[in-house]
Amino acid sequence: MQTVQEIRDLADLRLEEAKLLHNNGFHDGAIYLAGYAVELMLKAKICEALEIPNFFHEDSDVDRKILRTFKTHDLEGLITLSGLKRKFQIAKLNNDDLSDNWNTICEWSENYRYCVRGTCEPRQATNFLNAIIDSTNGFKTWIDNI
Repeated sequence: MQTVQEIRDLADLRLEEAKLLHNNGFHDGAIYLAGYAVELMLKAKICEALEIPNFFHEDSDVDRKILRTFKTHDLEGLITLSGLKRKFQIAKLNNDDLSDNWNTICEWSENYRYCVRGTCEPRQATNFLNAIIDSTNGFKTWIDNI
C-alpha cells in the first residue's frame, strides 16, 4: 500500500469480508477482521495528518523507529495518534449512540485472532459490526465525515 486511499480501500475490503464471515456463521473471524478495519481507518487518518504516503511500505522515507509507534493495535491510542482525540471526545459527548458504539468497538483486541469458532455469539458480532457501519452513529460514518 502506497497511499492513504489504498489504506481506506483495504479497511473497506476487510469490513466486507467481515460481513461475509458473519453472514456465514463465522462470527469470531468477523469481529477479528472488523476490528482490523477500524485500525486501518485510524492508520489512514494518521498517514493523512502526518503526510506519510507510504506508512506500510518497506521503503518508507519515515524513520522505522518513528513508524513503530504507530504500529499498534490499541484503538484508543490510535485515536490519539491520529490527532482526532479531542474531536472524537466532543462527538461522543454530543451523540450517546456513537459513544456506545465506540465502547463496543473498544472491546476488540488483536487477540480475537486466537478465538476458536463459537467463542463469540452471533449477536455479539452483529452488535460489533453495527457499531462500525451504522449509517447514522457508526464509527465509520463519523471518521469518513471528518
